[in-house]
Amino acid sequence: MEDELYFRKGEDHSAFRQRLESQQHAQTDKYYQMLPEGDLEMIVMKGHLMIEQRMSNLMKAMSNRPGCIDKSNLNYSQLSWCCKALTPSHHWDDDEVWRTVAKINEARNCIAHELEPGKKLRVIMKEAYKLLYGRYYSNRKATENTRQMLAELLSLLGYMISDAGYINARTRLLI
Repeated sequence: MEDELYFRKGEDHSAFRQRLESQQHAQTDKYYQMLPEGDLEMIVMKGHLMIEQRMSNLMKAMSNRPGCIDKSNLNYSQLSWCCKALTPSHHWDDDEVWRTVAKINEARNCIAHELEPGKKLRVIMKEAYKLLYGRYYSNRKATENTRQMLAELLSLLGYMISDAGYINARTRLLI
């Protein structure tokens, strides 16, 4: 399904957008199913890894030499800053997306460096949820909020990858 997110040769932008938007819900469901149930720490750790992979894919989509991205050994934080610098702004508030990505890294570091991260981790994840959803924040169970939020965040990053691939393909045509 991920290959479907890239711009197809000869496809016009409106057809690409329509195809992409029809796949967003399915993408979110797919990521939701990939994330574990119940254990907040495991949800965050797997989500962090999946986000890191998506950011690496985003960098590759923007690159003329994608193999260099793999060899660069960029960490999560470096990838997020590079991705933010290289991606165009979207109709949503993409600064909130990148701030949420940073919060996920903070949550992962909390798990890695705290013997009992429970309460602190829940606070960080509520902050991440509020960043991404703003006034639409709800007080549902933290693990379900986290699974859904990470799935939607991964889907948004997929959307950014597709835009990056489209822009890169169009730029190559102009050169």
